[in-house]
Amino acid sequence: MSCSLTMPEEAGNYLILDEAARLPASLIGIHAAESLIKLNRTSDLEPHYLAQVQDEAGAYQIGVWRVLAQLNEGAERDAWHARLRTTLLNESSGFRIHAIESLAKLRAPKTPDEVIAVNQIADAADHPGSPFALWRRAQWETDHSSVEILEKQLDSEQEVIRFRAAYALWHLQPLPDAIQKTLIKKSNDSGLPESLRLMCALAGQNRQVWEKHIDSTIPSNRYFIALELARHSDPHACLLARQLLKDPDTDVRAAAAYARLKQQHDRQ
Repeated sequence: MSCSLTMPEEAGNYLILDEAARLPASLIGIHAAESLIKLNRTSDLEPHYLAQVQDEAGAYQIGVWRVLAQLNEGAERDAWHARLRTTLLNESSGFRIHAIESLAKLRAPKTPDEVIAVNQIADAADHPGSPFALWRRAQWETDHSSVEILEKQLDSEQEVIRFRAAYALWHLQPLPDAIQKTLIKKSNDSGLPESLRLMCALAGQNRQVWEKHIDSTIPSNRYFIALELARHSDPHACLLARQLLKDPDTDVRAAAAYARLKQQHDRQ
């Protein structure tokens, strides 16, 4: 099949994203808004998300701040970064992990007080936020020290740490060959939970394995595959993204719409 979109198909994919991005108080909306930003389709997004701003941190609110950081530059962008750091530095906040993840996704400039907090969490091996702190720290390291610790966390006794370590490694490409081999091995280990095997396959770039999970009964697995498909513009990847456009889950459909639009852009 051709990866090219007809004008109605292109409009339909943008409509899926536009509608999802305006869902009230929904992380699906955050994901869709970020996809639109990557596609340089930001008209009217900022007024919508400014209207959602609250001072108190929460999972959705941190997403709102992250979207607004991407919609702004200079001092205004820095102000949204500062809100995320304030949450991270507040030891009584229940959303410090969300703040670290957002700072890592944004690749925001580091500050001295943030570095101290990130190091404390990264070095606490049993802290559920440790993988995200290692991801953040890896962004300013000159070697692979944090990446190598993330590899070790793939064997953690805590399932949430194992999954987050693989998720962080997915975002830290390219990886050293030895770590990629570890991820590929784990992606083929039928004794591991399905979601962990999938994330190891994505992080290890083991396409033969992650494609097999496209019919997973777990919506988040299909969502992650849709995001990965946005990085591939070969005909088979386009076919798989088109398949996910029919998914019953809104988050998956929006990610698939982004994938199809990104695939067309990359082939132009």
